[in-house]
Amino acid sequence: MRQTYSDRFKNILSSSNLSKRDREFIESLKSQYTKKNRLSSGQAKWFAKLEEKYAKLATGVSLGDPHTTSRLAALSTLVTPDTWEAGFVESLTQQNDMGRKLSEKQLQALRKIEANHTVDARQERQEWFSNYDDTHREIAQVCAKYYSTTPYYQDLVKKVLDNSKFIPTQKQWEAMCQNKYAQKLIKIHESKPKFDNQSVVQLRKSSDVYKRSFPVNRQGKPGFIIQTDIRTPDPIAGGRWYSVLFAGETTPVQLREKDIKTMK
Repeated sequence: MRQTYSDRFKNILSSSNLSKRDREFIESLKSQYTKKNRLSSGQAKWFAKLEEKYAKLATGVSLGDPHTTSRLAALSTLVTPDTWEAGFVESLTQQNDMGRKLSEKQLQALRKIEANHTVDARQERQEWFSNYDDTHREIAQVCAKYYSTTPYYQDLVKKVLDNSKFIPTQKQWEAMCQNKYAQKLIKIHESKPKFDNQSVVQLRKSSDVYKRSFPVNRQGKPGFIIQTDIRTPDPIAGGRWYSVLFAGETTPVQLREKDIKTMK
């Protein structure tokens, strides 16, 4: 029995594989057919092509470039499930299967993911995870605490601080812990405090606190170190923080190492 256009429109529009663009195009053809009871020769040709395309898709045959199909199939077995890479590869696979050419930007991203999953890259990644030790973890904690007060690396910071067993990738760790600011933090963290809890100090004249005489004038007053490392250091020379109680006061203040010196 010969199918009418009405039947053919109904069949193809019931396909769950239809892309949004193709569905809109077919619905516009259907609307015109309903009004005029006919399609032009060009419209009929394109409609037939779409029918053929989605008939092949229904059988599981990819309409895309065979080489791209092979690359995506290989990658799908290597990427970690439920990751951005896995979702991206799946999206490209669907696009390619529909016969839609990948853009140059998509191909660049695809090449980057492939490079990340070569035998050498996987071995290097495994060695990183195997060699990640308490020293790496301690440094990550120090840097994450500092960056938690900034808008940078927030996703990574949360993972490091919320999960003591979390291991970042080597790229993530180096980005957060090997930049010039992090290096200053680590240097301070690994050094001994210049002052201990027995120290008596005074403000340096270069200190902003020294220059402020209101509401309390602390110029020349002795201060007693109550506690060292009371907060994450600032990534500057003398960035370690101390709790200091000045003579005649009942509440300690927080000062950086660069703001104080030994009382003479």
